[in-house]
Amino acid sequence: MAFIHSTSPKIRALFINLLIEEMKLYDKFIEYGKLKEYVIRPPVYKV
Repeated sequence: MAFIHSTSPKIRALFINLLIEEMKLYDKFIEYGKLKEYVIRPPVYKV
């Protein structure tokens, strides 16, 4: 919501950069979870 309500292009760019950095962190968390087998994998259903 802060991104939508901000009128300054510099502040919107800051929000975009923060969002991208956070997405990269989540990606690293998921890869670490896969490495340690913490990620719950759904069962495979045969059709």
